[in-house]
Amino acid sequence: MKKIVVGFLSVVVVLLLISSFAQAGLKMSVNAGYYSPNYGQINEELSAAKVETGMDLRFDSGVFFGLSIAGEVGDKLEVRLEYDSFSSKTKDSYSYSDTFEGITYREDITVELELSTTPIILSLIYNFSPGASLSPYAGVGLGIFSSKLSSKTVCKYYENGELVDVEPPYEYSDDDSPMGFLVLAGVQKDVTENLIFRGEVRYISAKATFATEVESVDCDLSGFMGSVGLEYRF
Repeated sequence: MKKIVVGFLSVVVVLLLISSFAQAGLKMSVNAGYYSPNYGQINEELSAAKVETGMDLRFDSGVFFGLSIAGEVGDKLEVRLEYDSFSSKTKDSYSYSDTFEGITYREDITVELELSTTPIILSLIYNFSPGASLSPYAGVGLGIFSSKLSSKTVCKYYENGELVDVEPPYEYSDDDSPMGFLVLAGVQKDVTENLIFRGEVRYISAKATFATEVESVDCDLSGFMGSVGLEYRF
């Protein structure tokens, strides 16, 4: 985590220097949008587990939030550093029961999973119509996709329908920080002299691998991301 923070601050300093030397503007923005990862093997494994347990566990698409800072390099190029945050949760339970010597024993098991990713991405962007009130742009980026898979399992035991014991929650997690790249395109519109509204779509390619108690499992983070942002030009 320390390396990520130091790296982030280093790039911010570089952007400030670039903007100063190029006598160009520095821009900061807040962003929000919708992210639809492919997930791949990890969701396939959860679907296979449904056959045995009946639990409907599956990671889905969802909303993400982010911050970015960008420095203009010349008339048409800019370098952007951004930090995004996304997570998906899934939860379900199943029961197993048996009768022995007139007593019905039941075990209720609840499983909760969370997958989170917080990518830090550095992008090079080309503006097709700099200075225009409405300007399309496109770019490419490279980033570190810090990701974490967490699980929590709770077991409750019943005898003839009466709760007799609850085990402490069993928790497990693993993380991975793969490299990934993206291509992006968007359009930005000047709202005021310093305020810019931006709409953007991108395709991300990245894959994380997590260790579980049984074996490792891949999580395909590749997919489309659409966002809007409000940017301030200093």
